[in-house]
Amino acid sequence: MKKKSITQVHIFLLVLFSFLSFSLIANAYETEDDNSTEPYQFTYDESSSPSTFEELGELGLEHFELQNASRAVYCQCVKYIQNRYNLSCSANAKDMGSCLTKSKFKKLSSPLAGAVIIYQPTYGSGIDGTNGHIAVITSVSYNSKVKSYTLKVRGANQGGTSTEFNCNNVGDISSTYTVGSSKDKCLSFYAK
Repeated sequence: MKKKSITQVHIFLLVLFSFLSFSLIANAYETEDDNSTEPYQFTYDESSSPSTFEELGELGLEHFELQNASRAVYCQCVKYIQNRYNLSCSANAKDMGSCLTKSKFKKLSSPLAGAVIIYQPTYGSGIDGTNGHIAVITSVSYNSKVKSYTLKVRGANQGGTSTEFNCNNVGDISSTYTVGSSKDKCLSFYAK
């Protein structure tokens, strides 16, 4: 079967989101156990972005989330990752590597956009000195001249005010480290 272009997929997704948003919101307001008239958010997990109509059909609704934005709560960084990836295991941020590997994540040797990043407490620079920190890498740039990475990471409990995955304190921060430095040894990366 011939693959559709990315533009066609985006148009199809917009139509699908519009239809599903309307249908799900209408149904959500009609449930007996929910007397709330607060707005709902319809979010998409971009970690499995389809490139064809066939892949979209195979994606399944588990990558879509309907959530009542007014019910989102202040989250610690681990709770945001648990919500985002539907993880049932829990640990301090610094120890979440074993939880991720049990959930079929693989440890990476270098950062990758879309990967989970774990900061050990010894990283310094605003990272919790006892529990560390965990977030999702949204962009990576590498300067080969100085062997330095600049990462943009998204997570909870890092100064943000956006709401997603039932957390109302999500934000982005930038982080820079040099390969082979002491900070390099304080980071680990995991992806599915």
